[in-house]
Amino acid sequence: MRVLLLILSLLAAATPALAAPYFANHTLMTYDPGHGTQVEYYDNAGHSWLWYPGNRNVLPGAWKLDGASLCFNYGPQSYNPVTRQVGGWECMPLTVHKQTVVETAKGDVFHLKGAGPVPFVLSPARTSIARLLHGDTAPAKAAPNAPAGTPSTPPASASPYERAASTPAAKIPALCDEIIARQNSSKAAMADAAHLLFNGQLMGQHCVKVDYVKAITLMKASGNFAEYNILVHALRERAASGNALAVSAVARLKL
Repeated sequence: MRVLLLILSLLAAATPALAAPYFANHTLMTYDPGHGTQVEYYDNAGHSWLWYPGNRNVLPGAWKLDGASLCFNYGPQSYNPVTRQVGGWECMPLTVHKQTVVETAKGDVFHLKGAGPVPFVLSPARTSIARLLHGDTAPAKAAPNAPAGTPSTPPASASPYERAASTPAAKIPALCDEIIARQNSSKAAMADAAHLLFNGQLMGQHCVKVDYVKAITLMKASGNFAEYNILVHALRERAASGNALAVSAVARLKL
């Protein structure tokens, strides 16, 4: 009996650690075609702090697990430019969330907790935690002596996606047109156009018609097979949920 009680007590002590989600007390960098790069710190108590592309302040929020889903809430006045939901809880399968995770780091490495100004205005372009920690983000990096959160103008050589975070909303449609016009100019331009055609929007603005077949075809041609696999996974998920356009695309692409 004592052995059984000892085993049970050890299991009980181990349960919280085993049950802790992979992101608790970690900073996660995620990337998806709709939002671009996002950086967020999650504590162990269900709080989070989001560094979102184009924002000048950290967005405080809350997280919770609901079965096999991860749910977020950033307050009643928050707005999700991709889903167009205002306030309230939004949930997504943990398997899908993991697909968007680019990197993780233990602890609040960017000191986001407290909801103050962001370290600098974040670009939606792909990057890494190491690059952000060293300020190696020319498209979105603030001037050395500028106050935290001060945006800067990206260089002329920056891609349209890298320039999106600092582009006024009224000029986003023109940026979308540029991405489509340049789609065959380079491998990177193919990937940019693929993301735009897959999602149909840039920085929350719907600016092109969604074309899953062309998006997948362009991404494959770009040679970026990591992104290709992410788009294929997302397309299959949308088809499984009953999205008619996605169902048709999966059939046409023979995925």
